[in-house]
Amino acid sequence: MEKAKAGNGLSPEFLFGEALFNYYSVWIHENYPMLRPVLVFFPNGDKRLGLKQLAHVSNSGFYTGTESKTFLMKIYANEEKNMGEALRVSEELAMKYPDNAYFQRYYARLLFVNGHFTKAERISLEMLSKLEQNMPGYEAVSGRYASYILAYINQHKYRDFDKAKEHYKDAIMFAEMTNERESGYFISSYVNLARIAKQQKDQDMAKKYYTIVLKASDKKSDNYEEAKKFFKQNRKG
Repeated sequence: MEKAKAGNGLSPEFLFGEALFNYYSVWIHENYPMLRPVLVFFPNGDKRLGLKQLAHVSNSGFYTGTESKTFLMKIYANEEKNMGEALRVSEELAMKYPDNAYFQRYYARLLFVNGHFTKAERISLEMLSKLEQNMPGYEAVSGRYASYILAYINQHKYRDFDKAKEHYKDAIMFAEMTNERESGYFISSYVNLARIAKQQKDQDMAKKYYTIVLKASDKKSDNYEEAKKFFKQNRKG
């Protein structure tokens, strides 16, 4: 890296590596205390500078531009919790590569968590259509994302419980296909199926779904507490 700096003024392609180092050397120090003794031997990083460098490379890098955008999107979403910026970058990637399953499902998820339900619904339907056409990259993971989003929208926006139930069951099916029975989408699908059953006064189905929630969720989670509360209130049933 030092030789590269001296040789070419640190072009965007080389700046990509320095940007990641600047950001993650600090992030690792903050999140993994056990690794701090090792990090003493490395140069100091700068998270803010790392983000600025990534943004620069994402707009000017020929070889690493797309990869920089991908890291930028994930950092904003997962580490910085800046969902607005994550969505902006995600939209750029999804529009530029409309048949890239990874970018499309990330975009759908960010639209969903930012409350843009109309766009999230459209992208999710596109994803399921591409999955049905066996397009490259579109598989069970994409199906799980899309089905859950559509289920939630039908449940809460349209109040179409029959469609919501169909999509939740599809989300569960896709989660089982990839052995993701402990994933949030898997457990949340059963929680929402149970809530719909309660609304429809179908106690037997609610019991069935909440039983699965008790088995699949962490005992300290809100989902576990909700299921436990249901059985406590319905002991006679």
